[in-house]
Amino acid sequence: MGFPAAPAVWIPRFDASFIEPLVVTAQQLIIRDQAAALAWSSPDRALPPFKKVLLARRDPVFWDDRVATYPAVVVAPLQSTPPTSDDGGTIEETHRLAVELAISGSDPEQLTIDATRYVRAVDMIWRSASYADLTWNMKPGHFTAVETDVLVHDYPTIASDGPNAYLYTLGLTLSAQFREG
Repeated sequence: MGFPAAPAVWIPRFDASFIEPLVVTAQQLIIRDQAAALAWSSPDRALPPFKKVLLARRDPVFWDDRVATYPAVVVAPLQSTPPTSDDGGTIEETHRLAVELAISGSDPEQLTIDATRYVRAVDMIWRSASYADLTWNMKPGHFTAVETDVLVHDYPTIASDGPNAYLYTLGLTLSAQFREG
């Protein structure tokens, strides 16, 4: 007796999307809400909007073409934990997204203040997203109990980027939990 033949039509146990829709959603939220969020996070000094909002981590164009692309942001999948529920009826998913920001300037003290404001803006964009925002590109009724959070703000050291030029790369870890099934 050999291994069973493949069924005529393969049907997955769950019609799961996992992290993909969330990555695109985070990108679209930042594109849509950045102007209002940056104005809120920096009421006394206008911050320029992101010139690029990409879905590629450490894209050479993003990191090497500094003058043309900063400020910029990259959204990328970081980690998924998708165990099946105890009753076997749904997938209980926790997803983490990495958001990397890059800003540049000539004054490291002002750059530090700007960095905190850009991070605060992106944080609040994610925390303020509605259920409709978070599920716009998911199958209707397919997801339940969507919850979001921001787990980490990361402020590494400012790097010199030439005479009187500084580069600050920052990071956030966004989280989303939901049931899919």
